[in-house]
Amino acid sequence: MKKQQQNLSPYDLVAKEIVSKYDNYKNYILGLIFYRFLSKNKKMSYLNKVLTARI
Repeated sequence: MKKQQQNLSPYDLVAKEIVSKYDNYKNYILGLIFYRFLSKNKKMSYLNKVLTARI
């Protein structure tokens, strides 16, 4: 496994970077959707406060 990681072509490195950025972006979008859902739901006000404190 280590040898394969060292012998990555530039294309593999770019693909790896794109995938990691996409994962971060996807998590950010899911977080926003979740946050909006919670802010519409008055019953979840505690979780809403926790999320806003982290943002």
